[in-house]
Order: sequence, then structure tokens, then C-alpha cells
Amino acid sequence: MHGYVMGVDTAEGLGHGDYSCVQVLDLNTGEQVAIWHGHIPPDELATEVFNVGLWYRDALCCVESNNHGLTT
Repeated sequence: MHGYVMGVDTAEGLGHGDYSCVQVLDLNTGEQVAIWHGHIPPDELATEVFNVGLWYRDALCCVESNNHGLTT
């Protein structure tokens, strides 16, 4: 059985500028198994991150803890 970890880099969520990114890694192999990036408000990103975490068997979630990451 594989375990997973997610790294989440949040952005402002505007239609321009930086993207928010989510990366999922397999803890057993180190392989990147999923990636997402886009413009989405931080509160909506939180819902998406929750759903991705469930999809990958309750993946450990590491969200940046500055700026917009505090909202997520």
C-alpha cells in the first residue's frame, strides 16, 4: 500500500499573476503522481486540496504557511 504527501503553494487566486500549485508524491517511490496548477481563490483551493487528499488515501498535506497559505 502506498502513502502520499501533497505540497501546496497558494497564490492570490486572481486571473493573472502567480498560479496556485498542488503536487502529490508517492512516499514509497518518490514519484510525482499528480500535479495541478491554476488561478483559484484560496478558500476554493482548500476544498480542492481536501478532495485530492481523500483521493490519495488521506494524503499528508503540507500547505505554505505565509500570505495566502494562511487562508487556505
